Amino acid sequence: METMKRFSAIVEDPRRYLLEWKGRTRRRVIACSPMYAPEEIIHAAGMLPVTILGSDETITVANNYLHVFLCHPVRSTFDQLLKGGLDFADGLVFSDICDQEKRVASLLRLHLSSRFFHFVRFPKKMHGAGSKEHLMRGLASLRAALENLAGSKITDDELRRSISLYNRTRTLLTQAYQLRRDSPESFSGDELSIIVAAAMVMPKEEYNPLLSDFLKQQQSHKAPAEDRVRLVITGNPCEYLEPGISQMIEEVGGVVVDDDVFTGSRYFASAVPEVGDPLVALADGYLQGIACPTKHDPRKKWADHVLAIAKQSKASGVVVLLPKYCEIFAFEYPHLKGLLAENGVPHLLLECDHSGATAGTKTRLQAFVETLRGE
Repeated sequence: METMKRFSAIVEDPRRYLLEWKGRTRRRVIACSPMYAPEEIIHAAGMLPVTILGSDETITVANNYLHVFLCHPVRSTFDQLLKGGLDFADGLVFSDICDQEKRVASLLRLHLSSRFFHFVRFPKKMHGAGSKEHLMRGLASLRAALENLAGSKITDDELRRSISLYNRTRTLLTQAYQLRRDSPESFSGDELSIIVAAAMVMPKEEYNPLLSDFLKQQQSHKAPAEDRVRLVITGNPCEYLEPGISQMIEEVGGVVVDDDVFTGSRYFASAVPEVGDPLVALADGYLQGIACPTKHDPRKKWADHVLAIAKQSKASGVVVLLPKYCEIFAFEYPHLKGLLAENGVPHLLLECDHSGATAGTKTRLQAFVETLRGE
């Protein structure tokens, strides 16, 4: 379909699309670190928030500044900056989701002295007495910095309109995921990851109508059901899905029916209230969001969240994509492993570094699928 081709082209070469968009609109682009960027505030300032997802390009220059045992998305982002790959960005907004992210943010600030840079401090403790106040200060600081950059105030009404627009995106993506759960053959390979990744680049005013029309076409032409093993993918928290993994799952007789990845359900899982003070609403949306290993909240566990997804989607098994050198997710994995075993949900652990699925990966996936089939 033409819409899918357009999404794919944008995801494959976001820089080209963004430079063209800037030339056409004369508006600013703000590049954001993965996970939890307050995109609505940036949008309300009249700018386009774009998520940096790393690159497939070999990391070279960044190795002069960063240890090679840091995670791929952090090193790749800095490598792109040094090579001019982020020249479309008029500024960057980063947050402290992990120690590695904070480290590269400090380097980015040094190398972006001529461009806007803002670091948002999010609370790690989600249930503390001062968590909301701490977050509100961070959001207000970003708002003030963007107002200074834009040369005009961001009104509450503008923020509410942005929240409503982004919630519309979340609703459409939720519909897409429900369609895949009901009829997984309606999407092939990593189409849904491409659809979500396109949402991280395109202005929602352009993206939402395209996705809405695409879903109507998909719903009216549901693919016939196939005898494939239903799987859930989790992991990959900060960048695009491991290259080739979805297609490889299909090749060995599996099908992805749901996920808990960043270029997937994590991007749109937490809607923002559309009433009251918009900054309070944004804070509530963050604090009330889904469980995440980067946050501390004893009331919500990542393992429980993954198990719930597996049960909801009636999956036969879970594929865990554990990013290499990601200590936060590695610390949480033993609990996830134990909980899945206690509930009779088989899983396969695959360590990944965005180098792409290999022949060895395919062999392990095939053995996993065959085991689930009872072969």
